[in-house]
Parts: sequence; structure tokens; C-alpha cells
Amino acid sequence: MDSAFNESLVQLAHSVRKQPAECSRGPLLAIRLITLMIMVALLTLHMRSLRVFRWEQSVSGGLLVTYCIASLGLALCAGVTKCGGMALQTYLCGVGAALMSVNAAILYQRWRYAGELTRVVAEFLVAMGVPLRRQVLTKVVLSATAAVALLADLVAVPLLPMLRTE
Repeated sequence: MDSAFNESLVQLAHSVRKQPAECSRGPLLAIRLITLMIMVALLTLHMRSLRVFRWEQSVSGGLLVTYCIASLGLALCAGVTKCGGMALQTYLCGVGAALMSVNAAILYQRWRYAGELTRVVAEFLVAMGVPLRRQVLTKVVLSATAAVALLADLVAVPLLPMLRTE
């Protein structure tokens, strides 16, 4: 009876030694959940705010919906023990970081070099209580933050298999 207990104790100790490698998914899952929260906040802001430029009406919305779904998939993949497709995860993170950076840059550039009519309309909306400037700058900051989070994920995805090997 003692030998069976000792044998099960040794097996338990062996399985505990393997757990830290599996626990390395925790930081990746945290990064992906933070990215998902940023993307949902950005999508909510996009839906509730005024869309001033054609870029916001035609490109930003589709980009945000697509990457909210992709971020959810990435978070679900980080939560399971065996999820393949490291190349696809890396591709989604890399392209997402690039597209979010482009989105932030174009929104900022369009706002900064807006025409006189856009500025007059923005001042009129501010007088009516709609903080248009703050909405646009918040979208820029959230897009840039999402790009940084996706870059952090891009760095973490290739490092994860190295952390799992003992």
C-alpha cells in the first residue's frame, strides 16, 4: 500500500513539474484579453460616436469588427492546452498591429489637416455639447494601444513554444 502511495506521489510530483510550462499560457492569455477589451472599447466608441471622415465610415468599422472577432479567437486559442496554428496567430497579430497603426495614423492625419468646413462643424458640435475632438483623439489613442498590444502578442507567440520545452 505504501509503495502505491509513493508511486502516485512521484507521478503527482512529475505532473506538477510539467505545470509551469503550461502556466506560461497565463501571460499570453492576459495580453489577448487586454487586446480584446481594447478592441471592444474601440468598437463601442466607434459605434456611439460621430464618424467625421470617409475613412471612419468605410474602413475603420470593418477593421474593428474583424479584429474584435480575431482577438476573441486568439484569446480562446490561448485558453486551451493544445492549440496549433502558431503561424496563423503570428499572422493575425502582425497584420492587426500594422492595420491598427495605419488606422491611428490616418485618423490623426485627417484630423490634423482637416479643412476649414470640418473645423467649423467641429466647433459647432462642441457648442452643442458633442466633444468631437476628444472622440477622434480617443479613437487614435485606442487604435495605437491596440497596435501595441498586438505587437506584444506578436512577440509572445514565438516565445511560447520555447517556454514550454523543458
